[in-house]
Amino acid sequence: MRARFVAARLLSLLVAIAIAGCRTPSPVERYERWLADGQREKVAEYRGYLRAQGLADLPPMQQILRSGRRWRQCGAAEFALPPKPMWPRPRARCA
Repeated sequence: MRARFVAARLLSLLVAIAIAGCRTPSPVERYERWLADGQREKVAEYRGYLRAQGLADLPPMQQILRSGRRWRQCGAAEFALPPKPMWPRPRARCA
């Protein structure tokens, strides 16, 4: 009886380890991986641009740069920066 209990516990432990190794990365983990793939400096530049436009209180960049809820079905990248030529030029302020 004790051997069966130990075997069952060992089997459940092995299953738990296998499942943990196969878990899907969270959106935060996927965003961090995307940043690490060469996007960190570009995102920092875009964040600076937005702040210069008076947008200091922004949602997290992960939310701003997410391409959409259905990015997988559309075959799109999960995160994307707008192309720099599309960033509007700052307006001249009147004195």
